[in-house]
Amino acid sequence: MKEQDLVDLKFKKQQETAESSGCDKDWYYYTLDIGDICFISGENNDADDWCIEIFDFGSMAIKEKSDAEQMINLVRKNTSV
Repeated sequence: MKEQDLVDLKFKKQQETAESSGCDKDWYYYTLDIGDICFISGENNDADDWCIEIFDFGSMAIKEKSDAEQMINLVRKNTSV
């Protein structure tokens, strides 16, 4: 999945500074909250090869935009919030 796909899916960019994270440089990732479920991407990278997971449920990684769209639509459809 490309970074623009995350933007198209309405993910929000989360900025992290080197100082606040203890890393060598600033970085960012994306999140999308639907009810109590938080979808989260990995951090930015040079390959522009992104995937998303459900926060704290790392055993599933969605790598294709079409799969992400289906998952997000299912969660939205079945969330009461």
